[in-house]
Amino acid sequence: MWARLRGVVVRIRNWWHDEAEDRGLLDELETHISLLEDRYRRRGHTDVEARRLARHALGGTTQLREAHRDARGLPFADAVAQDVRHAARVLRKAPGFTAFVVLIVALGIGMSTTIFSVVHAVLLRPLPFDDPVRLVWIENDLGPTESDRTIQVGHLIDLQRTSSTFSAVAGYEALKRGGDHTLVGTDRAVRVTTVGVTRDFFPVLGVRPSIGRLFTAAECEWNAPHVVLLSHALWQRDFDAAPDVVGRSLTVDGAPSTVVGVLPASFDFSIFEPGARVDLFVPYPLSAETNRRGNTMYLVGRLAPGTTLPAARAAVQALASRSAAGTGRNRFLPRLTTLRDHVSGTYRLPLAVLAGGVALVLGLVCANVSSLLLVRATARRREMAVRASLGAGRGRLIRQALTEPLLLSAAGGALGTSLATLGTRLLARLEALQLPLRHTVDVDPTVLTFALLSTVAVGLGAGVLPALRITSSARCPDLREGARGMSDDRRTLATRHVLMAGEIALACILLVGAGLLTRSFARVLAIDLGFEPRDAIALRVDPGLGYSDAERTRQLMYFDELLGHVRAVGDVEAAGLTDSLPLGHNRVWSVTAAGRVPQQEATPNAYVHVVSEAYFRSMGIPLLRGRDFTTADDRAGARVIIVNETLARGLWPDGQALHHTAIVGGIAREVIGVARDVRLVTPERSAGPEMYLPVRQEPDYSAMYLVVRGNGSTSDMPAVVRQAVTRVDASPPLSDVRFMQDVVDEALSPRRLVVVLFAGFGGFALALACLGVYGVVSYSITWRSREFGIRMALGASARRLTRAVAWQTLRLAATGLTVGLAGAWCLAYVMRGLLFGVTSTDPVTFGTVIVLLAGVAVGATFLPARRISRIDPAVTLRDGAS
Repeated sequence: MWARLRGVVVRIRNWWHDEAEDRGLLDELETHISLLEDRYRRRGHTDVEARRLARHALGGTTQLREAHRDARGLPFADAVAQDVRHAARVLRKAPGFTAFVVLIVALGIGMSTTIFSVVHAVLLRPLPFDDPVRLVWIENDLGPTESDRTIQVGHLIDLQRTSSTFSAVAGYEALKRGGDHTLVGTDRAVRVTTVGVTRDFFPVLGVRPSIGRLFTAAECEWNAPHVVLLSHALWQRDFDAAPDVVGRSLTVDGAPSTVVGVLPASFDFSIFEPGARVDLFVPYPLSAETNRRGNTMYLVGRLAPGTTLPAARAAVQALASRSAAGTGRNRFLPRLTTLRDHVSGTYRLPLAVLAGGVALVLGLVCANVSSLLLVRATARRREMAVRASLGAGRGRLIRQALTEPLLLSAAGGALGTSLATLGTRLLARLEALQLPLRHTVDVDPTVLTFALLSTVAVGLGAGVLPALRITSSARCPDLREGARGMSDDRRTLATRHVLMAGEIALACILLVGAGLLTRSFARVLAIDLGFEPRDAIALRVDPGLGYSDAERTRQLMYFDELLGHVRAVGDVEAAGLTDSLPLGHNRVWSVTAAGRVPQQEATPNAYVHVVSEAYFRSMGIPLLRGRDFTTADDRAGARVIIVNETLARGLWPDGQALHHTAIVGGIAREVIGVARDVRLVTPERSAGPEMYLPVRQEPDYSAMYLVVRGNGSTSDMPAVVRQAVTRVDASPPLSDVRFMQDVVDEALSPRRLVVVLFAGFGGFALALACLGVYGVVSYSITWRSREFGIRMALGASARRLTRAVAWQTLRLAATGLTVGLAGAWCLAYVMRGLLFGVTSTDPVTFGTVIVLLAGVAVGATFLPARRISRIDPAVTLRDGAS
């Protein structure tokens, strides 16, 4: 055994060290030749004769070198190089086939690598923080809105003081809106997004500034001097990456602030809020003043060494129960998850479904390419028989046969990786895609490794069956002219039949998945959102004033003048103000009906909106009963409120809310109108209770959204509205105008992405299935042409033979459909969480896919089957006799 092992080691060494040994052999041969030449010269021969006789005596150096190489085996590198050169020559002779297969493989590898890059960034790659497995996300579990999920400052203080399960707990301020603040300190004033963070927020995450420092304890006190941290993107964009930015004085909303540091490029706040682009970070003090604001914070904690998540969860729940008793704080129903689960939990199912679709697509690519290679394998049987007769072993033939699909797969993988690079760059720049860690989606070494493994898997998966078939039939009888190898052809055809049925099964699974997602998306698009997004635009406006009575009066005057200028524009149908847009940031307040004794557990919460008169017309929200707000609904008048249908039914069982009294924040308000329900959180989530308060009576707002509805095309509206706004005040920068239809599209972007990608998978699968059926039928007719000629000579009609071929194809398609429907049912069950308004056994989708694939099978059979009618029996019999 040891001798055999030593022989294997020597052989492997010889494979890789053939060049050194060849040089040694040549040196030794030259030495022997020199000795023989000297001998012949001493016998009187000339130099030329002596060299010729010396080489003749040795039998020729080339023969000796080849004999030496044969004795120790053909070097591995040389063998591979020969196989690659031969495969390349063969593929160059069939450019159409080569280009087609490379394109199929490239599309499959490109799609799979692009999806894997997203899966890797969102689900697999560690978060860009220190020891991220110990980071825990802490939020409230009271409901779907931010007010229901955020936590009051007092609870954070308790966690920091008494919880031993965390080494540190920090948080950031929620309920922020993009572009709410004005920054002055660069070449121009810009609108920026600011988020308040506690002192320990960045240390808990392990984020260190690239320039400067983090906040100090003194800077995080109430009424401390204003300081800011710049995001890396803002530092590069508006400060030209100046290294001396630390210490520079800026003005944020009229207040002087000092830059203390710049965060690193690796820190991306969209980890916490997908799609958010934060420019500035400011200290958020933990004080009595911020505690009075209610639920405003999301928390992140770092587990203490040796502490588990269940232990931390139990400790926080116990602490929340104690702190809620008798403190007057808002309810705290803690929900603790790992930060990784918080970041990727919502996206795990859709990405897992897409990953499954990728696996099915790669299987289809393997089956299709394998079917094409089987046709070429049949044509190359004679070549392999010649090689076998000359002494090539079956292992050598299999390696040669596998080189061709591996070379095709390598070319397709290279092209597919290039396509994936473009795809990932597009996804990373797609602002409408609300995906966490979107900016980190790229083709990194891990993704390249996946692409390489996928390429090798496709090459081997597509080449194994053809290689086995072509080498099993490489025997001497195939060298005879006219040898047909009937049994081998029959087995080859049977293999192609299995591959065709498999392609139909895989296509069926992908098409059912695509159909269910598409029908769900259509149902979502058909939802009545409660407002009309078409012909409406929104612009964030901020007069930059405070909350005192004098400043509030000036603010109302600013808004009145602004609405007057905008409404004077000829194409404007209506204009109004609101502090929050549908499908955006929303908050809830408690509300009760007058005369009802509220209980903490039973007190209903409702989405609250501060709006102006004409807002409902501007947003396209119908008032079902009552009236709209007017300019008379100010602080001098009676307090009023408008509720939606859901809140009306919740507070007054008969739903007749008009002229009843609602208690909001301890203030009695008369219900003057009932508005249609609006879907505020997501289009899929049903509407909840809502209430609308008049802007002239409510002090709890600062910046507002100006909503403008045009009476026709909205293409020119942004510029017109901007001109009208600048007439009021040209100094502050304006936020970007947003079309309300874009707001809706942005809310639908995650679902749309899954639908588009899976629909692409389904279309690709349908095309490959069609090609697979066509190839099998075409090959079958070519192989059986002599049989058909004989049968036609004996009286069979071409129509009858065509029907027989079509019937056989339909039986194979039915087999594939049966298997595919079972797999599709399993896929539909897994993805039922992504469906809306459609069941996982939707008969319309399944029926449509069955009819579609059956039609594809018939259509792909028709064209090659027409060749049967062109078969001449006399020619067939004559060729067979000769």
